[in-house]
Amino acid sequence: LDISKNVSYIQVFAVAKSDVDDGAGRIVSFINNAGAGARYLLGDDDTGIDPEKFRVGGRRLDSDLFTEMISDTQHGNNQKLLYGAHNYADAEAYLYQNGVKVAENLSFQTAGATSNTTSGGSDNGIGCFNWDGDIQEVIIYTDDLTDQRSAVETELNNYYGIY
Repeated sequence: LDISKNVSYIQVFAVAKSDVDDGAGRIVSFINNAGAGARYLLGDDDTGIDPEKFRVGGRRLDSDLFTEMISDTQHGNNQKLLYGAHNYADAEAYLYQNGVKVAENLSFQTAGATSNTTSGGSDNGIGCFNWDGDIQEVIIYTDDLTDQRSAVETELNNYYGIY
């Protein structure tokens, strides 16, 4: 997969429901960068401290450490509309739940495009690492859709009737 190779943005919209509260780190969307680990991850908190919260994380370069943010809002077990964005160009990351920003990091990684390494491994995907719940839809963009985020969320909300 080259979806996360040499890009400045990864933005994921997901309609999902988590049925767990055990802090096991189940994942809605995961893009692995060829042996170095998660370039992009959207899923449940895996710290065990407050497992009923979503998180978004990843790394820009293969040599970077994994960085993540955890929502300040619990997700419960109802279907949610999630938006997790990595703006690698400006070193920013955002997490929205039902149209409301629940986490941000304005110094997420160093600014620039991702490594030129192809994503690889059998663990790339949707609903991986024992996801326990429902996933209705996942949309992945590698272009800057910041200005269209609200419109995409509105369309997904209108279709699924989430909030």
